[in-house]
Amino acid sequence: MSKPLALITAEELKHWRDRLVAKGLAPSSVNRVRNNVRAAMELSAPSRSHVWKTGLETLPNATRARKLIFGDDVIRALVAESYRRDSALGLLCDVLATTGMRPIQAQRLRVEDLIVGDKPRLMVSKTAKGGGRNRAEKKLQRYPVPITSALCAKLKQASKGRADDAPLLLQVDGRPWSEINPHADYRQPFIEIVKAVGLEPGTTAYLFRHSSISRMLMRGLHTKLVADLHDTSEQMIRQHYGKFIVEHSDEIARAALLHDEPVANVVLTSGRLTHG
Repeated sequence: MSKPLALITAEELKHWRDRLVAKGLAPSSVNRVRNNVRAAMELSAPSRSHVWKTGLETLPNATRARKLIFGDDVIRALVAESYRRDSALGLLCDVLATTGMRPIQAQRLRVEDLIVGDKPRLMVSKTAKGGGRNRAEKKLQRYPVPITSALCAKLKQASKGRADDAPLLLQVDGRPWSEINPHADYRQPFIEIVKAVGLEPGTTAYLFRHSSISRMLMRGLHTKLVADLHDTSEQMIRQHYGKFIVEHSDEIARAALLHDEPVANVVLTSGRLTHG
């Protein structure tokens, strides 16, 4: 890695990536490191993009989203337990469970992002994942996500009296949730919540996002709409949640099948089939 960028080959990059796996780093963690390295190289030497793309391919089957997918009863139990332990953490989990947004997106919400009315919603900032030169511009973009009237009322009450540009969600002591390390402020309490509900250790708050995506897919929403509501791409939805797409598509397809049912007393009359 001491070589000038112009001399680094794709094979050397592959070897470096694979050594991270050999040292015991989880494939998902390797992919995250790989994303950062490739983004830096793309910015430093964009003319060698083909080398970075070939040498720093993502490791396959690294994301295990299905292990973080739970039914509505479990999600409700987690939110209820969160409220019981910490009202502010409960409100954060309620937002994550209802919208499926990433924790960092919830922590960036401002009071003005809450739209109250007959169809309440939150205006959510894009995460700008994947880097690029327009990353800062992407973070300024907002997209609407519907929420329930009940959650809207809770958010309105919690933000009462605060300026439009103030954080919408605060910790119980009034401090904003950290944007630099979005999990640091609630990691330990959430471990205890997970344990109280009876889930496996290591289950993270990302279960709200994965469960939201799978719920929408199983209820027939188009993958494009699901992707847009969760600030991701159709490709990522199909890659990590394909099972749920297949299950729902199979149900629709079977309802449209031509079934071979016995027809009694069929008579051919003047070139037409009639029932006797």
